[in-house]
Amino acid sequence: MLVSHVQIRNTSKTTVVLTPNPESKAYLRWEAEGDPDGGDVLFVERSKAEGPACINAIRSGTLQAVDLDPDDTLTKVYAVPPARARARAKRLKDNPGLQALKINFDEEGKQVATALKVRIEPLQLSDL
Repeated sequence: MLVSHVQIRNTSKTTVVLTPNPESKAYLRWEAEGDPDGGDVLFVERSKAEGPACINAIRSGTLQAVDLDPDDTLTKVYAVPPARARARAKRLKDNPGLQALKINFDEEGKQVATALKVRIEPLQLSDL
């Protein structure tokens, strides 16, 4: 039996935004993995889950389909070769993600870097 929605969760430490249809202003947004409000899990319409944006994000390991029936065709579409999965895991370990640094100079002229929190929010029309 085909499901009408697919449960998809974010497995990364950053917010993920997908535009399933590039001709539309609509987007899907997942909060970082472990979001206390559950924003890291969405129930996505099957038609959007079958689109290239979701397929690529799931195959790359950024997103993960949860509790899909093994007989569902999406299970095969989402399958990731083990070598690709290992390579992605290594990249994530070596790269901590988006970072911002504030660079100042002390009295001796040496650089002093301070890590800044990064917060990305969707642009609101009222901001324009």
